[in-house]
Amino acid sequence: MKQVGIVGLGLIGGSFAKAIKKFDSSIKITAFDKDEKALESALIEHSIDDYDSENLKNCDLVLICLYPQATVDFIRNNAAKLKDDALLIDICGIKKGIVYYVEYILGSEHRNDVDYVSCHPMAGRECWGYENSLASIFKNKNFLITKTPNIKESAIEKAKEFATNCGFSNIQITTPEQHDKIIALTSQLAHIVSSAYIKSPTAQYASGFTGGSFADMTRVANLNENMWAELFLQNKEYIIEELDIFEKNLEQFRYAIKGNDSNMLKSILAKGRERREMLDQLDVEN
Repeated sequence: MKQVGIVGLGLIGGSFAKAIKKFDSSIKITAFDKDEKALESALIEHSIDDYDSENLKNCDLVLICLYPQATVDFIRNNAAKLKDDALLIDICGIKKGIVYYVEYILGSEHRNDVDYVSCHPMAGRECWGYENSLASIFKNKNFLITKTPNIKESAIEKAKEFATNCGFSNIQITTPEQHDKIIALTSQLAHIVSSAYIKSPTAQYASGFTGGSFADMTRVANLNENMWAELFLQNKEYIIEELDIFEKNLEQFRYAIKGNDSNMLKSILAKGRERREMLDQLDVEN
């Protein structure tokens, strides 16, 4: 891999640029972004080498770090420009509405010579933009690779190597459907709950009364509403399922507390603790 194109130089795109340069500074990085300030900053910091759109045709790897619809639009408009045997990776937070559409676009453009893999880096910060990007953001994090019958094993191996070089320590292979179902709980519902929780009127009086639990619960409420609204709506089927389950679990707490039912409350809390312990054990085993 001699030349990489990064489309979207925000928090994640900028972090990938820095991580790639940290791994091998000789790799040439071309960036594409509408924010010229971010491009200029990256050039000054030597995170990228240029931002000439004509260089897309020379890139061995093209990494798309855009919102879902913008990802599809960019690939549709630029599929014909990709280098033969290039590796094309998108990192969208939802997959069903992306993967099959991109595969259709590449097929209609007769670009079967392009290796396409849809991935999801499970890393981020409660801030966004190139100025907050870090080379270390991916260190020891999870990296998800979605697999369909049309994705070549050789392409998956290339994606694995790329992820390892950027610092990821745990790589999972999944399907677009399984990805979206699980992410609805592990990422998207967590952001929804955090946003709902912080809206309590009591929160305005919380200064001086908070500890780790409040910080943990509210951290991801500081989000990019434009991106997350698009992700939520594109994964609404699975999110609604998780919201229904969550509401039922909350209702159990309401019923037990309102009814002053200590035994029921202890049972509910114990089941939550046991589930957390089970997950911790699974993490250790993996």
